[in-house]
Amino acid sequence: MKTAIEINQIQIYDYLKTRGINPAKRYGGYSMYHSPFREERTPSFKVSEIKNLWIDFGTGDGGTLIDLAIRMNPGFNVSSAMAE
Repeated sequence: MKTAIEINQIQIYDYLKTRGINPAKRYGGYSMYHSPFREERTPSFKVSEIKNLWIDFGTGDGGTLIDLAIRMNPGFNVSSAMAE
């Protein structure tokens, strides 16, 4: 099993892409998405490709890939997010 450090090195945009979530806008070093947590017209979910971190400006939540997997899958804990 991979460590949390190894899992958090997986690109967040790749994780989102495998779930059918694509950026609404791309910029140098980051992309903006419509939040996967709610309906919205203006993209407010930022993924930094350089830092490999995300932030949802609508809620103030953010973090690593493991944090995102937990947020996107209610009932997940760190172990189950790492196993996904």
